[in-house]
Amino acid sequence: MTIEMETINGSKICRLNGVLGIWEAAAIWQQIHPLLASSEPLTVDMAQVSECDGAGVQIICQIRQAAQAKGKKIRLGHLSEPVLTALRIAGLDQPSQ
Repeated sequence: MTIEMETINGSKICRLNGVLGIWEAAAIWQQIHPLLASSEPLTVDMAQVSECDGAGVQIICQIRQAAQAKGKKIRLGHLSEPVLTALRIAGLDQPSQ
């Protein structure tokens, strides 16, 4: 998994590329967690995620929950088909009621 960071118009973009799985989860969290402390809006772009397992879904949920707890604006964008499939299997592809 590679993570590319970029700032565009005052917003931080974090692009994930590769496998979003159990072996990568801790490293991804260590890189994304500090970004949640800044005041910049954050987009996590997952267009290039080639695989996503249950740990990947857990990291996605952890990122969203941590952002919400800090009142941080976060966008999970450009979800690849493997990410969408994993979220669908976990029952997380529908908006909260």
